[in-house]
Amino acid sequence: MLILSLPSLNVMKMTDFHNREIKKHVAAIHISNSLTFTQQKASNILLLNAYDDLLTKEKHSIRVKDLANLIGFDSHNLDVLKDALRGLMSSVLEWNLLSDDGKDDGWEGCPMLSGVRIRKGWCTYTYSTMLREKLYNPEIYARINLAVQTKFSSGYALSLYENCVRFRKIGTTGWISLDLYRKLMGIPEGKYADFKRLSARVIRDPIRQINNSSDIYIEDPEYQREKRKVVAVRFTISDNPQLSLFKFGTQKEFQISELVQENKQEKSELLQRLLEYGIKEIQAIKIIQQYEEPYLQDNLDIVDRDYQAGKVKNLPAYTIAAIKADYRPTINVYETKQAEKKQAAKKQAERAQQAHERLEVLRNEFQSHRLQQALDHLSQEKEKNLRDRFMQKKKGDRFFARWVKEGFKHRVVQALYRSFAAEELLEKPTDEEFMDFVQDKGEDLKALQKTAGKMR
Repeated sequence: MLILSLPSLNVMKMTDFHNREIKKHVAAIHISNSLTFTQQKASNILLLNAYDDLLTKEKHSIRVKDLANLIGFDSHNLDVLKDALRGLMSSVLEWNLLSDDGKDDGWEGCPMLSGVRIRKGWCTYTYSTMLREKLYNPEIYARINLAVQTKFSSGYALSLYENCVRFRKIGTTGWISLDLYRKLMGIPEGKYADFKRLSARVIRDPIRQINNSSDIYIEDPEYQREKRKVVAVRFTISDNPQLSLFKFGTQKEFQISELVQENKQEKSELLQRLLEYGIKEIQAIKIIQQYEEPYLQDNLDIVDRDYQAGKVKNLPAYTIAAIKADYRPTINVYETKQAEKKQAAKKQAERAQQAHERLEVLRNEFQSHRLQQALDHLSQEKEKNLRDRFMQKKKGDRFFARWVKEGFKHRVVQALYRSFAAEELLEKPTDEEFMDFVQDKGEDLKALQKTAGKMR
């Protein structure tokens, strides 16, 4: 297992680093967020690394390899890291956008990092004095779990999580104006102006990620309207007890989660489902190792159906019994044959569609090949004459005039010219010509046509 040598963390295992929570001042959360997803994750890692020594040391260091691994990118690609650090130095954080009482507490701002140096495999960085004092004395703070951070795949999800997690005990964020929400999520002016797109990409998608991957659960958002226009949003937050996988309180729990991460993603999701049904973690892992994923999912569907029907008194025991005895309904010979016929027909239709699409590609390539040959055999005089006739035909076309200003090689001009040239130069090809072309490509035209002819 990778060992981190971090000055402010002594010698800490990566598992312990992931397990830690940042006491992050809300002023550093409720900000006008212009940071990218990578920059957000980097800022949290750097803050946790420096936290214990914020007031006593001006400079803090972390190995580049460890920082890359914790953020989730290739440590050999320093350009990604440099871009993230440049962003942290250049982005001004505007604080106190979302105070508890709604009052104006004044305005403050400064860059997240005041300086960075990468040298000999180490990243050394500094915070401004104002920011160090504010971050180290979080009289009001939110706990940001780094094990949760690694599960998100978008910056919007991480931003929403950070802005909601501090309200876990209160249960609600209160009303947040839509303009302020855009600032908190870091949405550039003019982007997602349509509320439907904003709701889908910056509200509902992040909520789905948070509910599936974090230690909090966000209910469907509430909207405040004025004259049918949405002007504010409110989130209701609670603990997410079903996701015990992310409560890395002990080394044993982390080892279990680490074992799951070595399997495919569907197995990780399957483990989560077994945990929800009340199966102990170690037992759930053994079940996953013993049985195939489709077998388990089918039996869990049966358990879910019976539980919803009120037939289950002890859910964990019933789940184990279903898996061991295989509660899936048996399929008779007739049903099996029908299923096989449907599957065969489906595969045949897929092959026919693929053959049809391949024929279309070959016809287009054949047409382009014939045209290029015809153009290559034109004398300079004939080519000039062809181009003059083309330009004369397009005379008066306003759109064409705009495109051709950028040169005759403009892709739209070239596409129109080649279409014109094909009409002027090419005759209808024979079947034998097309067959020879396809054969030169190493394919069987008759076989393709036969397969494509079976399309439904």
